[in-house]
Amino acid sequence: MRATKHRTGKDISVQERAGTYVEAFLCLCQLQWYPEAKILFSLPVEIEAGVSFPLCQQLRVWGRYEEAIQLCEGLLDNLDGETDFLCLSELGYIYRESGQISRALDYCDRLLSLAKKTGNSLWRARGEGYIAILHGIGGDYARAESGLQESLRLAEPLPESPEKFQIMNTAYLNLGNVYGYQQQIDRCLDCFHRHLQWTEDTKNPFYRAIALRNLGEAYRRLDDLDRALEYIERSLELSDRVDDESGSIFSLGNLGSLHAQRGEFEKARQSFERQKEKADEIGDQAGLAHALIGLGEIDSITRQDERAYRYIQQAVTLAREIGERQIEVESLIILAEFEEKTLDINSALEGWRQALSIARQLNNSSLQEKCDRNIRRLATGDGYKPPEK
Repeated sequence: MRATKHRTGKDISVQERAGTYVEAFLCLCQLQWYPEAKILFSLPVEIEAGVSFPLCQQLRVWGRYEEAIQLCEGLLDNLDGETDFLCLSELGYIYRESGQISRALDYCDRLLSLAKKTGNSLWRARGEGYIAILHGIGGDYARAESGLQESLRLAEPLPESPEKFQIMNTAYLNLGNVYGYQQQIDRCLDCFHRHLQWTEDTKNPFYRAIALRNLGEAYRRLDDLDRALEYIERSLELSDRVDDESGSIFSLGNLGSLHAQRGEFEKARQSFERQKEKADEIGDQAGLAHALIGLGEIDSITRQDERAYRYIQQAVTLAREIGERQIEVESLIILAEFEEKTLDINSALEGWRQALSIARQLNNSSLQEKCDRNIRRLATGDGYKPPEK
């Protein structure tokens, strides 16, 4: 963390200095000096030499969501359309990251309405992309893909600008996620490698960490674990370096899953515990749900049954509360496997059936086949063996 001199002569960190900017911003808003407040809202905060984000965005990167929300709400509807667009974009992003999907969608709908009203194609491209991402989180992959393609279509003919390329590469990144969830790995990797090239051109460690993290997860799903580990560890290093709390939470979850896949259960547990701690600190509900799944699965494997059941049930409940369908189906599958292991076959069948229903809604053929296969096996008793004592 870089430090600067305060007027008292003491060294203070960038995060501490940002806190003084927030205090000044709130004072300006109380005085209704909104143009001056916007200067602070957009003030570049340098996180390392040559790399900076506007104050509001940097607060969000650090996981300081409440302060970022205060900045957005302080300016929203108090200046002009451009300012409203910036505030709505950030609010949609913040509520998405904190797992409040319905609130995020409300702000993104307002953003898209503003873009259409003003006829601003760049804003509309961003709005279409943001709403598509939310559809993807909700498991509606057809609408997500359609919206992301529409975002690309709108952005492509626009004049060259950093904003245009950010919109397009955000679309490619999230198309990669949509294809990955549907097991279309070749299309997924193509999108992720396009996004990685863009991050290399920008030389921004925040964006590069995102690209590396997603490639690592894709290679993990392909069982190319050495390559996956390289990408995930580089991603975690970059996210930690720039204090990207949300990014670190994602990378720790991916690292835990990779260690579990390798049979390195203690390393996996440590990664998931770090993920849970960080997610708790900043209120990242999706990250917390993922950590609970991971911890529950590790405890199930290592026969810590009581704790495993508690973690998995918490993950199912939280995933449903925040509308994360992919996390919900993953946690239901782990719950069904756990209940079979503990000889509660009726509950296991119900878990598989619930997972199958969601897998169908997600149009995930591989998960549907897995659920169908296990439902048939348990319903007929074919192939069932009690777990070893």
